Amino acid sequence: VRLNTTLQNLDLSFNHFTPEGSACIFTSLVGNQTLHTLSMEWNRMGEVGGVAMGNLLGVNATLTRLDVSNCAIQGCVPSPSSSPPKKGSKPVWEPGPATTAIAEGLSKNTKLKILKLEWNPLSSGVPLIRDALLDMPSSPLFSLENCSYDPFGDGEGRNHVEEANPTGHYRFDLSQEAHRKRLKPLLELGMKGRGENWRNESVDNVRFTFPQEGPWEVPSQGMLEFDFVHLDEVDEREATMSDDDHAALLKQIAKVMSSSGKVLLLRQALTMQPMTGDQAFSTVYGLQRDAEREEALVSLFARIARSDKKITVQKILLTCFTRGHVPKLQHRLGVSNVLDTSRMNGSYEFHLRKRSDWDALQTLNKIIQDNPHCN
Repeated sequence: VRLNTTLQNLDLSFNHFTPEGSACIFTSLVGNQTLHTLSMEWNRMGEVGGVAMGNLLGVNATLTRLDVSNCAIQGCVPSPSSSPPKKGSKPVWEPGPATTAIAEGLSKNTKLKILKLEWNPLSSGVPLIRDALLDMPSSPLFSLENCSYDPFGDGEGRNHVEEANPTGHYRFDLSQEAHRKRLKPLLELGMKGRGENWRNESVDNVRFTFPQEGPWEVPSQGMLEFDFVHLDEVDEREATMSDDDHAALLKQIAKVMSSSGKVLLLRQALTMQPMTGDQAFSTVYGLQRDAEREEALVSLFARIARSDKKITVQKILLTCFTRGHVPKLQHRLGVSNVLDTSRMNGSYEFHLRKRSDWDALQTLNKIIQDNPHCN
């Protein structure tokens, strides 16, 4: 394949290649200028093959489709700087050579359109690869399902900002220049929104409030974590998703096994087009797990057509969530944005330094005063 000048599609799946054998395939393709599609799924690439794959991606200018599903690509290794974990504590892991090489290769690649990486034990290396994919100018479709990584667990958050739909949970390592650069759009939106769109802000688990006036002085170190709520409505001139496209999206989501894969497909679709109220409702209703429904509503919040949004959110709350789950949604999106008017009885959490929460508290007090049966 190194010297071939006509081959465009190559399927080497299910061949039981060793890591060294897989690495030889990728290395031999470095100078190839004709291959467009490569299928390597169900081969044992391991760390050596993953590094070779990353090196290929960094220099190849023709490959558009790559499938390395179920290839035993190891994502993380124990951190050499950490002390041995105490009994009962979790070891400290860091991205391994394969994960780092793949992310670096993707950062240099401009042609790749489809990458399938599911069923590889990438674990905590997933965010590094995912962020590299999201930063690519070719905007590739990708699959990172079932990679021993749960984006809904342990307070995990993103550090990549989708400008068309930035609502979500974020974590930024302020010591990393790349993270600080990605944070800038949310800082600008925070100033524009007088801090109302930043919620549950903390640096190294110490709470603070984004200022209502002036910029926030970003620390040089620490782990910044917060929920961001995009408060701008969908532009009425922006066309909503067609019913055919929405039906096709639901079919795609139904085929995906992992919760993270379902939500990722939804977010990718929402960056291109918003949804009507009926489409948004059927999307959330069709999901099975509470975590999936929660992430779907968060993702949809700023991408529902303006005329449908208020009634749609109420319909989703009443139909898709128990009243006990509503406070969690209010914690992330704000009480005023997801006030369950059909089931007012229940617990609430107000952040009174946020004007919208203060207004929601006044609304709730008025309801209580007007209705003696509420307390």
